[in-house]
Amino acid sequence: MSPRQLAIKERDEEIRRAINEAAAAPSSQAIPVQLKQDQKIATMRAAVNRVLKESDVRVNMGVRGNTIYLSKSAIPGGRGRARSAK
Repeated sequence: MSPRQLAIKERDEEIRRAINEAAAAPSSQAIPVQLKQDQKIATMRAAVNRVLKESDVRVNMGVRGNTIYLSKSAIPGGRGRARSAK
């Protein structure tokens, strides 16, 4: 296997471990997945989405800065503001 393939395999295993941990944790707990020095947030988000689609586990993903959070409950969005009804 090439170094690139080994890095992808290692990253996917790390994501699977975090997803399994989030699935076993209480719904109020979020499991952080920290980016490594050479990883980009867009690549990691795509990898997490791909692994989530492959698995049958219902886990939600949220991104805050350079950390991806996985949880069974919904992760609040932090973008924009709440619109008040008039």
